[in-house]
Amino acid sequence: MHVKELLLEYGPLVVLIWTFFEGETVLLVAGFLAQKGYMSLEGCLLAAFIGSMTGDQVYFWIGRMFGAQIFEWRPSWHDKAESALSMLVRYQNLFILSFRFIYVVRNVASFAIGFAGVAFRRFAVLNAIAALIWVLSFGLGGYFFGKTLEHFVGQAEEIETIALGIFVVFMAGAWLWRRTRRRRAPSSDAAALPSASANE
Repeated sequence: MHVKELLLEYGPLVVLIWTFFEGETVLLVAGFLAQKGYMSLEGCLLAAFIGSMTGDQVYFWIGRMFGAQIFEWRPSWHDKAESALSMLVRYQNLFILSFRFIYVVRNVASFAIGFAGVAFRRFAVLNAIAALIWVLSFGLGGYFFGKTLEHFVGQAEEIETIALGIFVVFMAGAWLWRRTRRRRAPSSDAAALPSASANE
């Protein structure tokens, strides 16, 4: 079942769940369907805002609580996280507002921000603003330019579905891993990552 069919069947609920993980494609398609009168534009935008903001708050919390252990388990993520943290240290507010649009680091950005020790309240406020900008950009983009984008939806759906599947598998694996092993001291690699000041 393709994104368009899922949206027609279940509406904004699909938008909420999909954007919890990542969801430009679903938001573009939802905006296009809203323009055609099949869905409520306001409902889709609200669902996307809640899904996107909540998802990144969860990743932030995971980074804060389990970042060192996960880096030890998956050292291949170290380079991406280090890039995210380097940008975070230099341009903290701007990075939090824009990481959703930065392809290279977006998947680990919230996680890295939590690991860096950024204050929860600061991240929550900036994350809400960033989520609103992202939702309006892609939701209204799909609404006003959906006809042009319609030709590319099929290809984008496949990429989005694969990315979503990989993330779900990782989260399930991380949960099982945490339940079956004891805490160990942070690795020297994880400890070497730069951190952002939480004194905000």
